[in-house]
Amino acid sequence: MKRFYLLLILLLQVPIAFCQSEIIEVNGIYSMDIPDILDATGTLNDDASLQYNNLYEEKYIIVIDEDKQEFVDAFISLDEYDESISVVDNYANVQLAFIDESVEFTDGFELESLKINGMDARLKPINGLISGLDEEISYWLCYVEGKETMYTVMAWTLKSKKSSFEKEALKMIKSLKEL
Repeated sequence: MKRFYLLLILLLQVPIAFCQSEIIEVNGIYSMDIPDILDATGTLNDDASLQYNNLYEEKYIIVIDEDKQEFVDAFISLDEYDESISVVDNYANVQLAFIDESVEFTDGFELESLKINGMDARLKPINGLISGLDEEISYWLCYVEGKETMYTVMAWTLKSKKSSFEKEALKMIKSLKEL
């Protein structure tokens, strides 16, 4: 009987361990709540200021931050900035065009407008193929307009694991907070 209770206690503690997370602060600019099952890495994207993954579970997230005014000025000088839409919509359009060059989208969803901790954001879940991989990838792409910084947040996994990662990916994305 003691073994039963010991096993029950251990089993009750397992889900708690998977739910733990840590608030990661990046360069004094922003923070994000990252689950403990993800490990810091530096191999996902050279431009990313935050990179976490779990190779075994095929879970990945990165954040790229860049100066908002530099983005606006660069695209105005290239005559590519659309004054009739918001900064975050311009940013999302540019970033999605870049991603379209490397990912063959198999299906996508509408760009959703939302607020993340008071910041204007655009979220686009998509599925796509990358050269060299046999299985589709599910992405959650989010573009966020901070006070002085633009953020690209990308979370992804294999499409076969999408349903088990979606809630966690969206929770991380929506935890982005400027400091």
